[in-house]
Amino acid sequence: MPVGPTLHPPGPNTGTGGLPTHEVAAFVLDMAPVQQNRPRARCIGGKARMYSDQAKIKGAISTLLAHAWRRRKPIAAPVCLSLLFCMPRPKSRKVKDIEHTKKPDLSNMVKMVEDCGNGIIWRDDSLIYEIFTRKIYSDYPCVKVEVKWQSLPTKPPA
Repeated sequence: MPVGPTLHPPGPNTGTGGLPTHEVAAFVLDMAPVQQNRPRARCIGGKARMYSDQAKIKGAISTLLAHAWRRRKPIAAPVCLSLLFCMPRPKSRKVKDIEHTKKPDLSNMVKMVEDCGNGIIWRDDSLIYEIFTRKIYSDYPCVKVEVKWQSLPTKPPA
């Protein structure tokens, strides 16, 4: 289930003779895309306290990612991430354009997936070196995720 043929750079999928191979995992999160909001601050006892009002949403997304990842270990290698955010189509009028150019911002939705994947899909989101993203209207709101990472083949026993 690739996000799109034009989103991935050309490259080998397999290697021989000790060359690196690329592993790919793709899955769909059956949920409307959500952006990550900025942390809020409020005064408690004369001191400023930071808080996030998205703990339940992040927990739900992390659970979906963990279920899709099927208990594999987090990736510790460089990661190429492809995301397709399928936004709900407005019911009030017909939308002729497929590109979604309204809020929420694409970068905030990417950050939500990056943060929720920490410790589940990748060890840390700093391992993501390349991201391909799109935000479109769809009759089926979801997030399509494709993760590509490099792994070295194991040496055959002597």
